[in-house]
Amino acid sequence: GASGISCSLLLARAAGREEGWRAEMSDQEGQDADELRRAALDAVAADGRTLRDVSEALRGDREVVGAAVAQTGVALQFASEVLKDDRDIVLAAVSQTWVA
Repeated sequence: GASGISCSLLLARAAGREEGWRAEMSDQEGQDADELRRAALDAVAADGRTLRDVSEALRGDREVVGAAVAQTGVALQFASEVLKDDRDIVLAAVSQTWVA
């Protein structure tokens, strides 16, 4: 009866708070990811070989990989398989370093 409704209500409220907490954590993770991406862009622009040290997701990020291969074509070896097959990325790498 009444206790079943209040228990359900409490569970619904708790779930709502958890959803809010998850959304807040997701926003924080999004901000952290943006900061990591900016840091990775700065690092690979200074030394493209640092692409080997970034996450797999960032090795698949076209802009990050593009900045890395623009600095040194050797960075192409650290790119995701998809970007290793990307014509523009490969051309940028080869034009930067004939060894790529």
